[in-house]
Amino acid sequence: MAQKKITIKDVAKEAGVSVATVSYVMNHRTDIKISDDTRKKVLQVANLLNYTPNLAAKALASSQQHLLGITYEKTDFPLMKAQQMMMLETFLAFFRTKGYEVILIDAGAAEQYDQVDALICYGVTEEHFHALGDKNFVPLIAFDCDVSDNLFFQINNDCNRLAMDAQRAFGSRNYTYLLLQPENAKLRSAIEQAFPNHQYYRPGEEVIRPDTRYFITDPILDCLFGEHPNVFYASTLCNSKLELLFEALDCAINRRKTDNHNLLV
Repeated sequence: MAQKKITIKDVAKEAGVSVATVSYVMNHRTDIKISDDTRKKVLQVANLLNYTPNLAAKALASSQQHLLGITYEKTDFPLMKAQQMMMLETFLAFFRTKGYEVILIDAGAAEQYDQVDALICYGVTEEHFHALGDKNFVPLIAFDCDVSDNLFFQINNDCNRLAMDAQRAFGSRNYTYLLLQPENAKLRSAIEQAFPNHQYYRPGEEVIRPDTRYFITDPILDCLFGEHPNVFYASTLCNSKLELLFEALDCAINRRKTDNHNLLV
Protein backbone atom coordinates (compact mmCIF):
# COMPACT_ATOMS: atom_id res chain seq x y z
CA MET A 1 0.00 0.00 0.00
CA ALA A 2 1.39 3.39 -0.95
CA GLN A 3 2.35 5.62 1.96
CA LYS A 4 -0.01 8.55 2.51
CA LYS A 5 1.43 11.79 1.21
CA ILE A 6 2.01 14.30 3.99
CA THR A 7 0.20 17.59 3.40
CA ILE A 8 0.52 21.05 4.86
CA LYS A 9 -2.65 20.33 6.85
CA ASP A 10 -0.94 17.37 8.54
CA VAL A 11 1.95 19.60 9.63
CA ALA A 12 -0.42 22.29 10.90
CA LYS A 13 -2.45 19.76 12.90
CA GLU A 14 0.61 18.14 14.48
CA ALA A 15 2.20 21.51 15.32
CA GLY A 16 -1.06 22.97 16.61
CA VAL A 17 -0.97 25.99 14.30
CA SER A 18 -2.87 27.22 11.25
CA VAL A 19 -2.12 26.16 7.68
CA ALA A 20 -1.20 29.76 6.94
CA THR A 21 1.41 29.75 9.73
CA VAL A 22 3.02 26.61 8.31
CA SER A 23 3.09 28.20 4.87
CA TYR A 24 4.71 31.36 6.22
CA VAL A 25 7.37 29.40 8.10
CA MET A 26 8.16 27.01 5.25
CA ASN A 27 8.46 29.92 2.83
CA HIS A 28 10.71 31.88 5.21
CA ARG A 29 8.34 34.82 5.42
CA THR A 30 9.95 37.34 7.75
CA ASP A 31 7.33 40.02 7.17
CA ILE A 32 4.83 38.02 9.22
CA LYS A 33 5.16 38.14 13.00
CA ILE A 34 5.70 34.56 14.19
CA SER A 35 7.48 33.69 17.43
CA ASP A 36 10.78 31.82 17.33
CA ASP A 37 9.24 28.98 19.35
CA THR A 38 6.46 28.56 16.79
CA ARG A 39 8.91 28.61 13.89
CA LYS A 40 11.05 25.95 15.59
CA LYS A 41 7.99 23.80 16.34
CA VAL A 42 6.76 23.96 12.73
CA LEU A 43 10.20 23.13 11.32
CA GLN A 44 10.67 20.22 13.71
CA VAL A 45 7.25 18.79 12.84
CA ALA A 46 7.89 19.29 9.11
CA ASN A 47 11.21 17.47 9.44
CA LEU A 48 9.63 14.66 11.44
CA LEU A 49 6.80 14.15 8.94
CA ASN A 50 9.11 14.61 5.95
CA TYR A 51 7.04 17.51 4.64
CA THR A 52 9.41 18.69 1.96
CA PRO A 53 8.99 19.37 -1.76
CA ASN A 54 10.28 16.56 -3.96
CA LEU A 55 13.40 18.42 -5.04
CA ALA A 56 14.21 19.35 -1.46
CA ALA A 57 13.74 15.75 -0.34
CA LYS A 58 16.19 14.53 -2.97
CA ALA A 59 18.67 17.17 -1.88
CA LEU A 60 18.19 16.07 1.73
CA ALA A 61 18.98 12.45 0.87
CA SER A 62 22.04 13.34 -1.20
CA SER A 63 23.37 15.60 1.54
CA GLN A 64 23.51 12.86 4.19
CA GLN A 65 27.04 12.50 5.54
CA HIS A 66 26.65 9.10 7.27
CA LEU A 67 27.91 10.91 10.34
CA LEU A 68 26.30 10.81 13.79
CA GLY A 69 26.93 13.06 16.75
CA ILE A 70 26.77 11.68 20.28
CA THR A 71 26.56 13.82 23.38
CA TYR A 72 26.23 12.93 27.04
CA GLU A 73 25.90 14.63 30.41
CA LYS A 74 28.98 16.19 31.96
CA THR A 75 29.98 14.58 35.26
CA ASP A 76 32.81 14.71 37.77
CA PHE A 77 32.12 11.16 39.00
CA PRO A 78 35.00 8.96 37.74
CA LEU A 79 32.92 5.78 37.52
CA MET A 80 30.22 7.52 35.48
CA LYS A 81 32.92 8.91 33.19
CA ALA A 82 34.33 5.41 32.75
CA GLN A 83 30.90 4.01 31.93
CA GLN A 84 30.26 6.80 29.43
CA MET A 85 33.51 5.93 27.65
CA MET A 86 32.54 2.25 27.57
CA MET A 87 29.21 3.16 26.01
CA LEU A 88 30.79 5.49 23.46
CA GLU A 89 33.19 2.75 22.36
CA THR A 90 30.20 0.43 21.95
CA PHE A 91 28.34 3.02 19.87
CA LEU A 92 31.40 3.60 17.70
CA ALA A 93 31.89 -0.10 16.94
CA PHE A 94 28.19 -0.74 16.33
CA PHE A 95 27.56 2.18 13.99
CA ARG A 96 30.63 1.42 11.92
CA THR A 97 28.99 -1.90 11.05
CA LYS A 98 26.05 0.17 9.77
CA GLY A 99 28.19 2.46 7.63
CA TYR A 100 28.18 5.44 9.99
CA GLU A 101 31.03 7.28 11.64
CA VAL A 102 30.54 8.87 15.04
CA ILE A 103 31.82 12.15 16.45
CA LEU A 104 31.72 13.16 20.08
CA ILE A 105 29.84 16.36 20.87
CA ASP A 106 31.17 18.41 23.78
CA ALA A 107 29.33 17.33 26.92
CA GLY A 108 27.00 20.02 28.21
CA ALA A 109 27.24 22.13 25.06
CA ALA A 110 24.07 23.19 23.22
CA GLU A 111 25.24 24.39 19.82
CA GLN A 112 24.05 23.88 16.26
CA TYR A 113 25.54 20.83 14.54
CA ASP A 114 24.59 20.88 10.88
CA GLN A 115 27.43 18.55 9.81
CA VAL A 116 25.80 15.44 11.29
CA ASP A 117 22.80 13.46 10.07
CA ALA A 118 21.43 13.06 13.60
CA LEU A 119 22.30 13.58 17.26
CA ILE A 120 22.15 10.81 19.87
CA CYS A 121 21.69 12.19 23.37
CA TYR A 122 22.93 9.57 25.82
CA GLY A 123 21.84 9.85 29.45
CA VAL A 124 21.23 13.59 29.33
CA THR A 125 18.85 15.72 31.36
CA GLU A 126 15.57 16.82 29.84
CA GLU A 127 16.82 20.42 29.92
CA HIS A 128 20.02 19.53 28.03
CA PHE A 129 18.02 17.62 25.41
CA HIS A 130 15.60 20.45 24.72
CA ALA A 131 18.40 23.02 24.66
CA LEU A 132 19.94 21.00 21.83
CA GLY A 133 16.53 20.65 20.18
CA ASP A 134 16.09 24.42 20.17
CA LYS A 135 19.37 24.87 18.29
CA ASN A 136 19.16 21.98 15.82
CA PHE A 137 16.86 20.78 13.07
CA VAL A 138 18.65 17.48 12.48
CA PRO A 139 16.89 14.56 14.22
CA LEU A 140 17.55 14.10 17.94
CA ILE A 141 17.28 10.68 19.58
CA ALA A 142 17.14 10.22 23.36
CA PHE A 143 18.97 7.12 24.61
CA ASP A 144 18.81 6.12 28.28
CA CYS A 145 16.94 9.31 29.12
CA ASP A 146 13.26 10.28 29.34
CA VAL A 147 12.39 13.52 27.54
CA SER A 148 8.59 12.98 27.39
CA ASP A 149 8.14 14.61 23.98
CA ASN A 150 6.33 12.71 21.24
CA LEU A 151 8.24 14.60 18.57
CA PHE A 152 11.39 12.65 19.42
CA PHE A 153 12.34 9.00 19.63
CA GLN A 154 13.50 7.81 23.03
CA ILE A 155 14.96 4.37 23.74
CA ASN A 156 15.02 3.23 27.36
CA ASN A 157 15.13 0.10 29.45
CA ASP A 158 11.78 -1.31 30.48
CA CYS A 159 12.18 -1.00 34.26
CA ASN A 160 9.19 -3.21 35.02
CA ARG A 161 10.58 -5.99 32.82
CA LEU A 162 13.98 -5.67 34.51
CA ALA A 163 12.33 -5.93 37.92
CA MET A 164 10.58 -9.13 36.83
CA ASP A 165 13.88 -10.53 35.52
CA ALA A 166 15.53 -9.82 38.87
CA GLN A 167 12.65 -11.38 40.79
CA ARG A 168 12.91 -14.54 38.69
CA ALA A 169 16.68 -14.69 39.22
CA PHE A 170 16.43 -14.35 43.00
CA GLY A 171 13.12 -16.15 43.45
CA SER A 172 11.69 -13.20 45.40
CA ARG A 173 11.72 -9.41 45.69
CA ASN A 174 14.26 -9.62 48.48
CA TYR A 175 17.16 -7.90 46.70
CA THR A 176 18.63 -4.41 46.16
CA TYR A 177 19.07 -2.77 42.77
CA LEU A 178 22.57 -1.23 42.82
CA LEU A 179 23.26 1.33 40.12
CA LEU A 180 24.93 4.59 39.18
CA GLN A 181 22.56 7.51 39.68
CA PRO A 182 21.18 8.74 36.33
CA GLU A 183 21.24 12.48 35.65
CA ASN A 184 17.80 12.36 34.03
CA ALA A 185 15.14 13.03 36.69
CA LYS A 186 12.26 11.21 34.96
CA LEU A 187 14.42 8.16 34.39
CA ARG A 188 15.33 8.15 38.09
CA SER A 189 11.64 8.32 38.95
CA ALA A 190 10.82 5.33 36.73
CA ILE A 191 13.65 3.32 38.28
CA GLU A 192 12.64 4.17 41.84
CA GLN A 193 9.03 3.24 41.15
CA ALA A 194 9.95 -0.15 39.67
CA PHE A 195 12.65 -0.88 42.29
CA PRO A 196 11.57 0.24 45.79
CA ASN A 197 14.79 -1.33 47.14
CA HIS A 198 17.43 0.55 45.19
CA GLN A 199 20.82 1.94 46.10
CA TYR A 200 22.80 4.52 44.15
CA TYR A 201 26.47 3.65 44.28
CA ARG A 202 28.62 6.19 46.09
CA PRO A 203 32.37 5.79 46.62
CA GLY A 204 33.46 5.27 50.20
CA GLU A 205 30.26 3.61 51.36
CA GLU A 206 29.97 -0.05 52.24
CA VAL A 207 28.59 -1.43 49.00
CA ILE A 208 28.27 -5.20 49.00
CA ARG A 209 26.93 -6.39 52.35
CA PRO A 210 27.15 -10.15 52.98
CA ASP A 211 23.49 -10.40 54.02
CA THR A 212 22.10 -8.66 50.91
CA ARG A 213 21.56 -9.80 47.33
CA TYR A 214 22.22 -7.27 44.58
CA PHE A 215 20.89 -6.76 41.08
CA ILE A 216 23.09 -4.66 38.77
CA THR A 217 22.80 -3.57 35.15
CA ASP A 218 25.63 -1.03 34.82
CA PRO A 219 28.60 -2.61 33.01
CA ILE A 220 31.11 -0.64 35.07
CA LEU A 221 29.60 -2.05 38.29
CA ASP A 222 29.76 -5.52 36.79
CA CYS A 223 33.51 -4.97 36.34
CA LEU A 224 33.77 -4.11 40.04
CA PHE A 225 31.33 -6.52 41.67
CA GLY A 226 30.24 -9.05 39.06
CA GLU A 227 32.25 -11.91 40.60
CA HIS A 228 30.61 -11.54 44.01
CA PRO A 229 28.30 -14.50 44.81
CA ASN A 230 25.52 -12.17 46.01
CA VAL A 231 25.40 -10.23 42.73
CA PHE A 232 23.28 -10.93 39.66
CA TYR A 233 24.20 -8.93 36.56
CA ALA A 234 21.86 -8.40 33.60
CA SER A 235 23.30 -6.44 30.70
CA THR A 236 20.95 -3.77 29.37
CA LEU A 237 23.16 -2.87 26.42
CA CYS A 238 22.07 -5.81 24.29
CA ASN A 239 22.30 -5.95 20.53
CA SER A 240 18.52 -5.71 20.22
CA LYS A 241 18.61 -2.34 22.01
CA LEU A 242 21.28 -1.03 19.64
CA GLU A 243 19.33 -2.33 16.65
CA LEU A 244 16.24 -0.52 17.95
CA LEU A 245 18.30 2.65 18.24
CA PHE A 246 19.45 2.23 14.64
CA GLU A 247 15.88 1.66 13.43
CA ALA A 248 14.77 4.86 15.20
CA LEU A 249 17.68 6.77 13.67
CA ASP A 250 16.88 5.42 10.22
CA CYS A 251 13.23 6.47 10.56
CA ALA A 252 14.15 9.92 11.84
CA ILE A 253 16.89 10.60 9.28
CA ASN A 254 14.72 9.47 6.37
CA ARG A 255 11.60 11.10 7.83
CA ARG A 256 9.49 7.96 7.89
CA LYS A 257 6.38 8.45 9.96
CA THR A 258 5.72 6.07 12.84
CA ASP A 259 3.24 6.31 15.68
CA ASN A 260 5.37 5.01 18.56
CA HIS A 261 8.36 7.11 19.56
CA ASN A 262 8.63 5.81 23.14
CA LEU A 263 10.60 2.58 22.74
CA LEU A 264 11.30 0.24 25.66
CA VAL A 265 13.63 -2.76 25.65
